[in-house]
Amino acid sequence: MENPPVDVFSAPVRRSRRPPGCKQLDRRRFAISICCLFLGAAKLRRRAWQASAYYADGPLLCFLQPRPINAEQRCRSHGIAAGPRAINKSTFKSRLPSQALGAPLPGGSSGEQPQVAANWPMILGLSALGIFISYADRSNISVAIISMTQEFHWSKTFEGWVLASFFAGYAGTQLLGGQLADKLGGKAVLATGLAVWSLATFVTPAVAAAGAAPLIAVRVLLGLGEGVAFPAVHSIISRLVPTERQSVAVAIVTAASYAGAALAFLLVPAVISNFGWATSFEAFGACALLWLPAWLLVDIPKPQNEAKEVSAVAPGQIISELWPLLQRREVLAICIAQYCGSWGLYGLISWLPTFFSEQYGVPLSELPALTFVPYLLQAVVGVAAGAIADRAIASGTNKIDVRKRLQTLGMLVPAFALLAAASPLAAGSAQTGALLIDIGLACSAFTVGGVSANHLDVAPRHAGAVFGAGNTAATLAGLAAVPVTGAILDATGSWSLVFGVTAAHYFVGACVFAAWAGAEALPEDNVGEDSKDSKEDSEVTSSEPVTPVEPVDTL
Repeated sequence: MENPPVDVFSAPVRRSRRPPGCKQLDRRRFAISICCLFLGAAKLRRRAWQASAYYADGPLLCFLQPRPINAEQRCRSHGIAAGPRAINKSTFKSRLPSQALGAPLPGGSSGEQPQVAANWPMILGLSALGIFISYADRSNISVAIISMTQEFHWSKTFEGWVLASFFAGYAGTQLLGGQLADKLGGKAVLATGLAVWSLATFVTPAVAAAGAAPLIAVRVLLGLGEGVAFPAVHSIISRLVPTERQSVAVAIVTAASYAGAALAFLLVPAVISNFGWATSFEAFGACALLWLPAWLLVDIPKPQNEAKEVSAVAPGQIISELWPLLQRREVLAICIAQYCGSWGLYGLISWLPTFFSEQYGVPLSELPALTFVPYLLQAVVGVAAGAIADRAIASGTNKIDVRKRLQTLGMLVPAFALLAAASPLAAGSAQTGALLIDIGLACSAFTVGGVSANHLDVAPRHAGAVFGAGNTAATLAGLAAVPVTGAILDATGSWSLVFGVTAAHYFVGACVFAAWAGAEALPEDNVGEDSKDSKEDSEVTSSEPVTPVEPVDTL
């Protein structure tokens, strides 16, 4: 028996049950507020402060005012004059309720909704591919230098300086790249950096034959180009990726760096064996031709408060704007943890092939089986760590607890694993040593949900610059770790001592981050905006002074 047809137009509508105390008016006000934040943010920031007082006041306070009042009453209730161009931005902001403009919004600074791009997955994918190419280009020489040393008869100390010269340039553009990306947008910054480092990679064989000084100079140029990459990408993530997906986005980009290193360790030995070490540089340098056209064609929104001149991000202004932020212990925790963690990461990237070759006598043709797996595992664990962090935070776990736990796990496990790999526990077995290093490097990727995402918490407005500061500290670790390792090996020949120094850095970094790290946006993150607001206020009020009006009570 068929059921009779139901008239959907006359059938009663089932209403969802509301929690006790939830009123229909509250929902309406909440809906209006969300619409205003998403649809009116850009227009409000550019024009509302110069429009009529009603227009500036209405979109933000319509859901807070229980009774409708006219424009004149609304202006008088805040002690400001009605009429076009008669409103002062700082005066109006000082009279707004804290719920309207004072509370920090997720993923952005106080009173500013982040620009979530509709095509952010494509932007993120291309950004990750750029980082992938970056790490493939920088890791290439770690394998090629074995053949280069045999051809040019370099000592271990000079090997260390060749590898470390990259970090000298890499440290020089971290803060600049982050601030440029925060102010001007990350698209042009990343494109310029990739073009520079790809050219430097391509010409490395020619300059290596010319002498030591040209080779060091090109390695520094490679570092200068790659130094802007990560800060630019993290600035893009902070602005254009939804807040609830930012830890995963950071994890994907970081995993791409591990995958790039893994690809280099996998392919370079075969390329060198068949075509020579020079071909590996030329082939990797040409990868820019595959990435640049797609990146230049994709639509990437620029920052809402885009700087109109490059002088707005001059080095002096960068330091003065960021100095109060860099003095906070939460930011210092990021820098110290990055330094300590990168002592091991950059040291291993640079010396791992040499370690297996000298410690266990592994020939060049068999290196991929031992050096490829650790970075592949890092990529997988890194993405998982980002997903774990986002899910834990979404489920209600305290954000700072998530960051500290993942960071501690990602630093202590590698410390113990490296100590075991160079100890009698490995018993001279390349497979046992490789397994321990695999475990250590894989677990180090848990820091992706810790320090690698922490700058998005404490400084969302200056995420690129703060990441640049942390990465500068990390680069200084690489600049010191690589030649120090070479000097230790020349002096003692002990890999146990090398890994012991690395483990000590891991322990110190874990303790400092656990003690000082934070997860709330810092008030110093708004220091650059305050001066900009004052300048806008003076421009708005220069043509017509603000007329103070006695505030009146509204019923």
